[in-house]
Amino acid sequence: EYPDTIFMLEGLGGELSVTDRLLAESNLDWAYSEIFQTYDRGAFEWYLPGAIARSEKYGTLVHFAETHDNDRLAKGGETYARLRVQLAALLSWQGAWGIANGVEWFCKEKIDVHGKNDLNWGAKDNMVELISKLNFILDRNPAFANANHLEVITRGTGNTLAVVRNGGILVLANLDCGHSACIEWDLHKYPYTEALDLITEKKYDLNGPIHLTPGQVLCLQAKLTHAAAQTSKDASAQTPTPLFHWEFPRDVRREVVVPEDQWVEVSAPHHFRMRIIEPATGKTLRVYRSQPTMVFGEPATPHVVRFDAPHYKGDGTKCRELLISMIVYQPGKAARTISKFLIPPRSRLARVKLSMKGEEIRRHPEYRTILSNGAGAASQVRIGWGEIRSQYDAFLAANPNPTCPSDRVNLWTRTRC
Repeated sequence: EYPDTIFMLEGLGGELSVTDRLLAESNLDWAYSEIFQTYDRGAFEWYLPGAIARSEKYGTLVHFAETHDNDRLAKGGETYARLRVQLAALLSWQGAWGIANGVEWFCKEKIDVHGKNDLNWGAKDNMVELISKLNFILDRNPAFANANHLEVITRGTGNTLAVVRNGGILVLANLDCGHSACIEWDLHKYPYTEALDLITEKKYDLNGPIHLTPGQVLCLQAKLTHAAAQTSKDASAQTPTPLFHWEFPRDVRREVVVPEDQWVEVSAPHHFRMRIIEPATGKTLRVYRSQPTMVFGEPATPHVVRFDAPHYKGDGTKCRELLISMIVYQPGKAARTISKFLIPPRSRLARVKLSMKGEEIRRHPEYRTILSNGAGAASQVRIGWGEIRSQYDAFLAANPNPTCPSDRVNLWTRTRC
């Protein structure tokens, strides 16, 4: 009922598992990341992969360039302030980043939440144009949308950082604001030979290490050579096309069965957010926000989310049962739905339960027995005889075609004792 409201957890400090639990179990949407107090290469290499994994699994961790608990960035100099703002934006998950008011004017006075601080408003030297450019990049470039993968690929020595994003984006940063540096990266992860810096619109030759001035940040968009284009084409060809499609509101009451690692497309006529939940624990396993379909470069409907099905867990006798929780922002009122999402065991793990105790039968009257014969007739019976959970439930479903299996006709649906 509050489609435009984001419930955000302010930074707690302490164990990250507490933040995980509050996002997963308390219906909070976002939380502060710790990027604002991550300073050197080693710290970024340790923290960033975990932050991205948490954003995908529990809820978005927002990269704030600074907060009221710390000194203003400009106190460390204008070069340092520009560096931190660009890192917060370009390393963000789905473009979720933020600043404290006054950052754009290089304000140096520490924030007092109970007072009125000078913002250095209207200063001649400022970052207004830079921040506008960063927001434009994050809004328009698909490499910063949806569940886009980030990976740290820095190589060599020095206090530098190289991060690749799907979509041909490479972020390079010199984390040292006092000295120049040459930066190297894993060429297997980013094999291109030419790229355009989206911030300055300057072209760069990528055939060797790049020299960065103190605190310099580049956001490189690859220009493909023929070989790189072929590599990209091959990689694109290997990207799975979703074989399973789930549509709102048509499939809300369906029990969707998808084998593990198979790709699924969820669609709705309006923007939506969805979670995949483990019902036994109430824990959120994944969080997604829909993106509009692009038609001739313009956003259109439906809005979609694509993901690979989680792994199977169980003894092989039944599907792993998960829930898809959706909030669809329809005009006037948000629709909230919960649907079942089932993961069957792989064939080598599947087995039939041949005996059950009475207590288990009473707990699970939906369990079924399926029998068939050479004539194509079938019987699908729930252990709780009075239960009907499917249009295929029947004591006797006859095959009307004498030559081959055909649509069965339910002749004897259920029996009550």
